Amino acid sequence: MSGQLSRRLKMHGTEQMFNICTVHGVTQTLGAQSQCTISAIDGSVSFSIDPVIVMPKLDLSARPVSRKVLQSTWTHLYDLPLHDGFSDDVEMLIGMNVPLAHRHYDLRLPKSKSPGPIGVRTPFGWTVVGQVPAAQQCLEPHTGHISIRRHICTSASQLEELKQNWERFWKMESCGIDNDRNKCSTSVQFME
Repeated sequence: MSGQLSRRLKMHGTEQMFNICTVHGVTQTLGAQSQCTISAIDGSVSFSIDPVIVMPKLDLSARPVSRKVLQSTWTHLYDLPLHDGFSDDVEMLIGMNVPLAHRHYDLRLPKSKSPGPIGVRTPFGWTVVGQVPAAQQCLEPHTGHISIRRHICTSASQLEELKQNWERFWKMESCGIDNDRNKCSTSVQFME
């Protein structure tokens, strides 16, 4: 949860240091731990979140998405009640420690074998996930996963892209593990 939302809700919590692990490495930041309940706008469902971690600022790599462009490009999304999205609008991330908040009531899939975004109806309404074609400002179309990494506007060879994705995967996978390549386990040293 963003610090700004926490202040508007007059939430209080226990301040402590957190190690935030991203693809860019580990950063230590001061935040707070609290608890809250989130509900759908119509009040049909509520979820208790304990703990909720409050960070001064949520640094997101999301790009703005135009509802009109999305719905005119992808006909399976044309009648969904969507809104234009900006990363500044995101004030809370709901993790998988609240699994029922991620329940799928309905799906809107692109035409068969066509890459494209998927409409998902959750307890909080409709959202769009998955592959979205390149942003208008990019010269060459290149597909990126908006939910995983930043959109890449420069073209790269498939081998170079594979290498970058492989390195990104291992950075995330090895977060918190001592990766000193000079250290060997006793059994490996013995075998040599």
